[in-house]
Amino acid sequence: MWEKYLKMIGEVDEAIAVQMRSMKKTTVLPPLPPLPPRKHVRGRRPHDPKFDVRMAL
Repeated sequence: MWEKYLKMIGEVDEAIAVQMRSMKKTTVLPPLPPLPPRKHVRGRRPHDPKFDVRMAL
C-alpha cells in the first residue's frame, strides 16, 4: 500500500506543478512596499519559513 500511496502522491504533485506553471505570471509586478516597523520583535520560531514569504507571493 505504501508504494501505491507514493505513486498517487507523485501523480498529484505533478498535477499541481502543471497547474502552477499555467498560473505563472509573465508580467513584472511592482515591488512590495516596505513593512512598517514593528513595536514588538519576537525571535525566530522553529516553524517560521526560512525565506521571505512576501517575495514568494
